[in-house]
Amino acid sequence: MAGEGFFEAAKAQYATFMELFPDSSYIQHIARYALQLFRRERGAAQETSAMVAYLRWLEAVFGPKGHDYAEYLAFRYFADDADPVVVAREAEAFMKRHPDSDYLPAVCLELAVALDSLGEPRRAIEVLRPLATNIATTTRAKAAYILAWLLIFQGQGDQARQVLQT
Repeated sequence: MAGEGFFEAAKAQYATFMELFPDSSYIQHIARYALQLFRRERGAAQETSAMVAYLRWLEAVFGPKGHDYAEYLAFRYFADDADPVVVAREAEAFMKRHPDSDYLPAVCLELAVALDSLGEPRRAIEVLRPLATNIATTTRAKAAYILAWLLIFQGQGDQARQVLQT
């Protein structure tokens, strides 16, 4: 359907599957396909619009609780090119909806980058500090690296050194 340009029909099919089988192992695949559909439909020039549309669509499918993996995909694919205001807003909403998600560190990292882009390095530092305490994953290591640079730019070289030594 999507290949023929029937985007709405394809979205309806994806939504039906997600509603009927919310705990299926196929949800990750369906979420990726749906995400690509939103990207194709909106085009690369409208990454922010595609991100918001996709997140609102997920909310309609799963309800206010959403689905952490499907939402995480939006941050992974759209955050670099989307408006930092939107990324920050949506990341903070994700944090409230999914406080125990396995994807929370990656979304927090996107939030910190967005906050720094918005000229709020102190808030970015607050978001990154908990991530940098344990650098067992690539995401947490990136968070520590970004945190160290932000601390250096804030004139807090000693704290940056401690982060890097960790």
